[in-house]
Formats: sequence, C-alpha cells, structure tokens
Amino acid sequence: AQPWINLAAMYTANRDYKMALVALNVTPMAHGPEFRLPEMPKPHWMSNNNEVMRDMVEEEDDG
Repeated sequence: AQPWINLAAMYTANRDYKMALVALNVTPMAHGPEFRLPEMPKPHWMSNNNEVMRDMVEEEDDG
C-alpha cells in the first residue's frame, strides 16, 4: 500500500472528527474560553518523513 494515497482520506476524517467534537461540545475547558481539540493519532508512516522517503526510494529500486 502506498501511504500518500491515504492523505486526503485522513485529512477528511480528521476534519470531520474535529467538527463532530465541536458540535457535541462535550469537553469545554474549565480554565477559560480556549477550546482545544484532541488530535487524532497519526499512522506510523507519518511519524518520520525521512523514513517514508527512504521506503519509497527502496520500493522504486526494487522495481
């Protein structure tokens, strides 16, 4: 599976997830008007861009 194909789907899922949290408004901050949304966990291949690039190059070399 090629990771960059999933980027648009992940962006959409993350946006919809945040919009749902805002709509529910279930976690207001007690210490002020600031409202922070929890981040969705990133898949392992987004944690290190250098590693992703290296894997892509290796796939091309195997060709």
